[in-house]
Amino acid sequence: MDDRIAYQAQLARLADAASFVVRSVGRWLRQERESITEDVVEMKQPGDFVTDRDRMADKRLREELLSILPGSGVLSEEGKAIKGDGFWRWIVDPLDGTTNYLAGLPHWAVSVALEDRNGIRSGWGELVFGIVYLPILDRLYLARKGHGAKCNGKPIQLGKPRLQRRSTISHWWPMSTGKPMTGFLQIVDSLHGRVGGIRNVGSPASELALVAHGELDGFFATDMEPADLAAGILLMQETGGVVGDPWGRDPLDSGWIIAGSEPVHELLRKEIRDVFRSAPKKKDRS
Repeated sequence: MDDRIAYQAQLARLADAASFVVRSVGRWLRQERESITEDVVEMKQPGDFVTDRDRMADKRLREELLSILPGSGVLSEEGKAIKGDGFWRWIVDPLDGTTNYLAGLPHWAVSVALEDRNGIRSGWGELVFGIVYLPILDRLYLARKGHGAKCNGKPIQLGKPRLQRRSTISHWWPMSTGKPMTGFLQIVDSLHGRVGGIRNVGSPASELALVAHGELDGFFATDMEPADLAAGILLMQETGGVVGDPWGRDPLDSGWIIAGSEPVHELLRKEIRDVFRSAPKKKDRS
């Protein structure tokens, strides 16, 4: 067996093991929701909540993913980064869409991606697989680099682009109430009546999975962290979608993202660039 075949076989085993862990943690979160009380809910910033269940899920994911791949690093939404002593790094969001979770809405997710950082000193390595699990819908999305994407084991592909007047677009409201929010209000106003529907599902990982599955036609957002996006980016790429930043930067760096079919991506890119005349720096996003 040559090195490349052995590498792919290892990734397949790791993806299967990580999928089991992600599904298990997601089901635990689903069971725990009914027992949450107000005293364990914290507000990181207006409209952005975290609970002890987020942190407990993060701890469990770290422990179990590191047992699958000893020595690997972890970059997580809720916990301190672990550097690791090798070239593998897990990118983890233990509960994407906490507000939905607390409200009892179905769109929240556990998101995990594995990054190969072999030879990388700075910047991002290659995302080799990504998992997004929606526990209430019991959908586990898995994408492997160069091997396509599946939902509950069945291959999925981005659907054919719908006519613009029937497209359903989702977005994430900026966390700031300043210039980013004003700009997004302008974009939504401009799109209103030109597309079939504009939604705010409230879970970026879920929304990227729904676009990849053909149930949403596009998604755009700012104020995103890498853990929000990593697995969903690979899902988009492996289902034939277009995903990127309005100014050609890496969404994992900039926090801006557009996803969809090529015509929807271009529509959203133009709308965003018409409102935000230049690419905001990440430090200026708030």
